[in-house]
This record gives sequence, structure tokens and C-alpha cells, in this order.
Amino acid sequence: MKKSFLLTFAFALIAMMGLAQTPVGGEAAPASGGAEDPNAPVFKWEEETHDFGQLPQGTPATTRYYFTNTGKTDLIVENVKPTCGCTTPNWSKENIAPGQRGFVEATYNAAAPGNFNKGITVISNATTPTKMLYLKGEVLKKEEVDFHENNMLSNPTNPAGEHNEHDGHNH
Repeated sequence: MKKSFLLTFAFALIAMMGLAQTPVGGEAAPASGGAEDPNAPVFKWEEETHDFGQLPQGTPATTRYYFTNTGKTDLIVENVKPTCGCTTPNWSKENIAPGQRGFVEATYNAAAPGNFNKGITVISNATTPTKMLYLKGEVLKKEEVDFHENNMLSNPTNPAGEHNEHDGHNH
């Protein structure tokens, strides 16, 4: 008895939630907000993932992702949100006219050693209103950077310290 009551209650609750999503007038709005606007702005990105390679710990690194508005109306970047506090964004604040370029910039603080793969979410009025951009690389501990630099300074022509079978011979 208790199970059937709970089952009936759960079903009724789900049905009411579904009705709450239907606007007055009885017809649900399309999930995509209607047909796509053929005049809407469109991003064309030059790069969507930036690889910093190896970075020294504690030295922030910045990259810019450039885009062109290939649509027919002004493109507005409304907001840019990093996935964590280790990344600081900046972006074109003015409207980007059709055919013009804009940018989204990301500065990674490189505070923690190790590999990183971070995302930033771009929110705009484009046909794809939410776009993820990525930055990745490896942060080397200060000791690792010092070791690499010292090794390069002590033997710039043979940084790996490899032995050449012709060392010391005049051929």
C-alpha cells in the first residue's frame, strides 16, 4: 500500500513538473528557441586550443584567441568564464562588426607544477552562443627549470650531455 502511494505520488509530481514547463496557451516553445536566425553573427576562430608547452612555475603566461565575425550582424561577447581561478580572461568589449576581428585572452598563473588543461567559456550572441576554448601545457618546478638552464649553459652544443664518438678527435 505504501509503495503504491509513493509511486502514484511520484508520477503525479513528474506530471505536474511537465505541465509547469508549458506556457499559457498550451503549446510548448521549441527547445532551440525557434528557427536559427540567418543574419546572426558567427565566430570563425583562428585557434581553439593553445599549447603553452613548458612554463616555469610562478611565471604567468598569456595567449590570445582571435576570431572573425563571419555573420551578417554585430557579434557581442557578453562574458568569458574560466573553469578555475588559475585563469584570468579578457576580451573584446566592443561590438564586432561583420568581417571584423576580435579576441579572447587568457592568462594562466602557472602556480601549480604539473600538466594542465583548462577551459574558458565564451558567451555571446553568435549562432553558437556558448563556446569552449582550451589552454594546456606543463608547469615545471623552479628546480627543474634551473637544472635545464644550468645544463644548457654548461654545454650549449650538447645539452643532453651525450657523448659523441668523435669527441677529442680531429677528423
